[in-house]
Amino acid sequence: DIPEDRRIVFRIGINLGEVIVEGEDIHGDGVNVAARLQALAEPGGVFLSGEVYRQVQGKLDVKFEDLGEQTVKNIARPVWVYAVRANREKPDRSGGEADALALPSRPSIAVLPFINMSGDPEQEYFTDGLTEDIITALSHQRIFPIIARSSTFAYKGTSPDIKKAGKELGARYVLEGSVRKGGNRLRISAQLIDATTGHHIWAENFNRELDDIFTMQEEITERIVGAVESEIGKVERRRVVTKRPDSLDAWDHFQRGMAYLYEYTEEGNARAREQFAEVTELDPNFSGGFTGLASAHHRDVQLGVTEATTDKLAKLFENARAAIALDDRDSDAHLILGTAHLYAGSYEQAIAEAEEALALNPSSNIAHVVLGGAQSFAGRREEGIAAFERAFQLSPRDPRNHQYYGYTAHACFNDHHYEDAARWARKSLQQLPDNAYALMVLAATLGHLGHEAQARQALEKALRLKPNYAQDAGLFFQYKNSEDREHYLDGLRKAGWEG
Repeated sequence: DIPEDRRIVFRIGINLGEVIVEGEDIHGDGVNVAARLQALAEPGGVFLSGEVYRQVQGKLDVKFEDLGEQTVKNIARPVWVYAVRANREKPDRSGGEADALALPSRPSIAVLPFINMSGDPEQEYFTDGLTEDIITALSHQRIFPIIARSSTFAYKGTSPDIKKAGKELGARYVLEGSVRKGGNRLRISAQLIDATTGHHIWAENFNRELDDIFTMQEEITERIVGAVESEIGKVERRRVVTKRPDSLDAWDHFQRGMAYLYEYTEEGNARAREQFAEVTELDPNFSGGFTGLASAHHRDVQLGVTEATTDKLAKLFENARAAIALDDRDSDAHLILGTAHLYAGSYEQAIAEAEEALALNPSSNIAHVVLGGAQSFAGRREEGIAAFERAFQLSPRDPRNHQYYGYTAHACFNDHHYEDAARWARKSLQQLPDNAYALMVLAATLGHLGHEAQARQALEKALRLKPNYAQDAGLFFQYKNSEDREHYLDGLRKAGWEG
């Protein structure tokens, strides 16, 4: 009832995020986004970010208008915006098309509450706890956004249509599962589904004794999370291959870069660098672009390209540190910096960075690989082999396992376990016959075993593939202990190397 010329008409912006409190002042990205939403709103209007919308959709007697992505001042990435509109009708809780969230460019994951199928109400706490642990563990990786627990637990006790739930939550992938108890055993099933098609991507069953329920819960969580990260990566790399080059965004270029990286060739690696460079241009605040560039320079060192290794190492360090500067909680960024220290022979720093990567993302199989490599070349060989074994448990189908098998072979060789070293090297070569690194390790191993003809054959093939491996016998790593280095060189000499 106040005349229009005397009214104060508010604009309201609502966001969900971290707030930094200093005295009577508040700031931080969460506040900044809310302020930009307020500025976008019309007088008397209320604008929400996508994060808020996911929490309130279907729960309030209002309508929401999807305004799409909006670029706002001083915020690096576009913000998905919804406007509140008056609604006199009951809210639609059926999850119809009007409530569907547009999929973000980077695919998000929703973990639906696991179902307690044991008929034992006391198992409900374990089932909910397992779901929450998986959500928390997935949130540690920085590549795929994770839908909040408060949104996904709205589906508890229901059997939703996965494609529909994916639309409602704005998730491209949905993880669901069940828990069944029988006597002193638990059977846990989990399946990952592409919510855009309804197709199952991955499924696995876990059968465990109930001796130590918390240890079991931790182990199952790590196994599931390790598999989910790897499987989504495979699907995303296949997906971008079918897209037209002129329709690619930063995420698509990132996935194409990863696909080229996994080719494990100089040509593929050159293309990977081009793709990651494009990522840093399109989205300079996405740390993944810089970790990708660092990984490409790391791969050049592995492949023994003609460019000076010192130059490659410098670029590896430069891009790894750039990624950490953008996001110091990015496990992969610390991981690639640890790799740089590993190649530079700074083993204590490599171990520290790998341990930091694992603290940020305990399910990272690659962090266990880097930790194992650093420990092995620092003389802590048994710890190194155990770290490699843990990596394979977490992600037994990782497309990079041929590379990690070669590292495991080298660790076993360093520990004078020649039969094991030969087995792991051959396993690597079964997946990638032209893996010169594994061939070098196999040659040194067979040399010590006295199989001179086979050792010479492996060495000659490695040097045909990478002639510059003859320089310093292709030693990527500087051994901490000189006797370990001499042990490796002695094996190569027995294989016919004349260095």
